[in-house]
Amino acid sequence: VGNFARQQQQGPSQSGGGSGSGGGGNDKFISVVGELPTFEKKPRRGDDETSSQASQGTEISNLSDKVDAAQSKEQKQQAKAVVKDFVKGMVKGRKMNVLAQNGSIKQCTATLSRNLDTFRIKVGGQTRNIELRDIEEIHAGEGLEGIATPLDELCATLMLASEDCITFRMADINDRDTFVMCLLMFCNNQK
Repeated sequence: VGNFARQQQQGPSQSGGGSGSGGGGNDKFISVVGELPTFEKKPRRGDDETSSQASQGTEISNLSDKVDAAQSKEQKQQAKAVVKDFVKGMVKGRKMNVLAQNGSIKQCTATLSRNLDTFRIKVGGQTRNIELRDIEEIHAGEGLEGIATPLDELCATLMLASEDCITFRMADINDRDTFVMCLLMFCNNQK
């Protein structure tokens, strides 16, 4: 990653400050983070131009692999943090809005068991335990046919083996997507 930053900083000073897509050859590096400045390849002392270009092409390829690996590692760490926060909140119990068939919203407390195999919903004095293996599908947003509940983009609907559906209405899209992704992952682990 250090070489990447050095090449980026040297780029404009060696190419006259341009950052266009013109270039110095066919071995152009294609960035996954956006367009990079270009620079002229200077042959090393004692090397001819062809071997220098081939060597730099290999260096860029290796650098690209390192950048991809670093980004992948960072994304994995971010995903782990999201899942960890979700589990902590759900094991403790989280206040959520459940959507009735008529569109009215009731507040409930939803929890996940420590073994991440049972989802509990508590409304008032009633509690319903749902084994995650009994959740057949989780639908995000609207456009779910066959149910009368008025859905919108903030909804997450659990479709159960018993043919019951339970719809939660989240605060925002990110909250909905995190709920759906994590719960789906835990459901798939139970099957």
